[in-house]
Amino acid sequence: MRLALPIYNPVRECSSCPNRDERTVSAYIVSFQLARQLLQRYPGTWKLDQNKLSLLLDGAAAPLEFGLVDGNLHYGSVVTQVVSRYSPSQGINVLANEICRDFVLPEATQATRPDGLFSLFVKLVEIFHARCGLQVSEETTSNGEPAFVVRLCDEGRIGWVSRDGVAKNRFGEEVTLAAWSGLRLEKAATYLFGFNRFCRHYQSPLAAQAAGAQQ
Repeated sequence: MRLALPIYNPVRECSSCPNRDERTVSAYIVSFQLARQLLQRYPGTWKLDQNKLSLLLDGAAAPLEFGLVDGNLHYGSVVTQVVSRYSPSQGINVLANEICRDFVLPEATQATRPDGLFSLFVKLVEIFHARCGLQVSEETTSNGEPAFVVRLCDEGRIGWVSRDGVAKNRFGEEVTLAAWSGLRLEKAATYLFGFNRFCRHYQSPLAAQAAGAQQ
C-alpha cells in the first residue's frame, strides 16, 4: 500500500515525500514509540544509525535492534515484526508487554524516564515523519565529531543536534535545547522543527528573535 501525501508547499520551504510505502512509514514511527516504551520500563542506553535503532537494556541478554525501514526487531537470534503485531486499538503498551514476554526480558522493577534528547526525537518522529519524511540518525560531521542529523526525506534539508544538546541549522545558527526543557515535548519538537527552517509554519521564538535582531 502507498501513502499518498499532498504536495502542498505554500512557503517553498519543504515538500512532502509522495507515494511513500505505508508499511515503511509505520515501521519507522512504531519502532521509535516501542523503544521509548521499553526505556520507560528498563534503565538502558540507545544508539541511532542510519536505518537502525539499538537499545541496551539493563538485565537484557543482548541488544534490541530495530530495523527502521523493514520494522524487524532483533534480539539475539530472535526476530519479530513490530508493525504486523501493533494494534491501534490496543496501543503501544500492549505491544511492549508482548515483546517483554516473548523475549523473556527480566521483570521491570520500577519505571524509568528516557533521556530528554531521545524523548524529543521520538516526538519529532511522531509529529513529522509521516507528513514530512523526517528522519533522525547519528552520523560523523565534517570535523569528525558525532552528531544527530535531522533530515527531511532521504535527500532533503538537514539540521544537526550534538550529544550535549546543541542544535545547529543549515544557516549556521545555534540554540541550546535546554532553553526549551520546561516546555511540553510537542512544543519543543515543533520549535526545533521551526528552528531548523524545515517549515516557516513552525517558527520558534528564538529563531524569530534572531531574525528580528538582524533587521
